[in-house]
Amino acid sequence: TVTGTGKVSVKPDLIVLTFGIESTDFDYEKTMELATKAITELTAAVESAGIEKDKMKTTRFHIQTQYESIRDEQNNFQQRFAGYTCVQDVKLEFDFDTHLLGKVLSAVAESTVHPTLQVNFSVKDPEKVQADVLQAATQTARKKAAILTEAAGVTLGELISINYNWNAPPLFSPTEFHRESRMMMAKDSPEMNPDDIPVKENVTFIRKIKGAYKSDRN
Repeated sequence: TVTGTGKVSVKPDLIVLTFGIESTDFDYEKTMELATKAITELTAAVESAGIEKDKMKTTRFHIQTQYESIRDEQNNFQQRFAGYTCVQDVKLEFDFDTHLLGKVLSAVAESTVHPTLQVNFSVKDPEKVQADVLQAATQTARKKAAILTEAAGVTLGELISINYNWNAPPLFSPTEFHRESRMMMAKDSPEMNPDDIPVKENVTFIRKIKGAYKSDRN
């Protein structure tokens, strides 16, 4: 049984923006109206930067009731209805282009929407990255097996099984992108060269061996 570890570094070629919007009101229908208006304005801002509407993807839509704790006349805490909150997350992906990133952020900053923002640098073809890291892990395992069998005076036989657990983690660069205010968002983004994305995976091979192990001891 031999486990090989594959490691590759991938240059980001994709920008991923995640916008978060919260809309709150005591009336359910008003809350939904505010939520719809916010998404419409966010989409219009992104379109004004030159990006197609269809690239905006909703990744979360959640509406819930809100309550607050108050003290009654006997000084006991009671739960009081505080309205409805609609939470929406929207993802936007486009080819790595810091100039376009600046245009999008500026357009959103100049709109009436006030979303939270997360910027990540990723890759367009994660399947190729997976293939590369598995190949690297396989080569490492093969080298280990060759060293061990040679040292033991045996040879590799039939392959019994291959095991790996690809958990498909988010392929994001460790480079962090933060802007502290809407005024800073409204400025063009400088040229950036994010760190490569480190990817690691283990693959375990089980093979039979041919020959009897001969130790140096009698």
